[in-house]
Amino acid sequence: MFKLYEKMDLWPDLPQKVTLQNFALENGAHLPAFLILPGGGYHTCAKHEGAPIAAWLNSLGISTFVLEYSVAPARYPQPLMDARRAMQFLRFHAEELSIDAQRIGVMGFSAGGHLAASLSNLYSEVKQDYDDELEKMSARPDLSVFRYGRIPAKDLGL
Repeated sequence: MFKLYEKMDLWPDLPQKVTLQNFALENGAHLPAFLILPGGGYHTCAKHEGAPIAAWLNSLGISTFVLEYSVAPARYPQPLMDARRAMQFLRFHAEELSIDAQRIGVMGFSAGGHLAASLSNLYSEVKQDYDDELEKMSARPDLSVFRYGRIPAKDLGL
């Protein structure tokens, strides 16, 4: 069972810590959920775009999970692989987290908005060399919200 506010390590064998913090509502219902991707210019994950946003969405009855994805010196495609893995993790553990695996959105801010747009369009383009149960899960978000993200068309393959 996952604990509220617990930070779950998505890649235990990577040198850089990649965590998914649990802000799931604990009412036993299968609630919709959001994967939150804070901004920070791919150099940091801005704290003010994580927990406060999670709390606001919780007040609306939405479970949330904040991803602290790989930042510099890591480069593309690692942050996208992190976001992909987080979405797969949420779908795989939906029952334990009391979320609806068919209603998981992504919301990103600034660089996180860019990452959310990339995940929404390129979710099947990048894969980590992992052969586990999570890899069988869809990484496609059911809903995407981009908050002041810079999204050049070339980054979306256009």
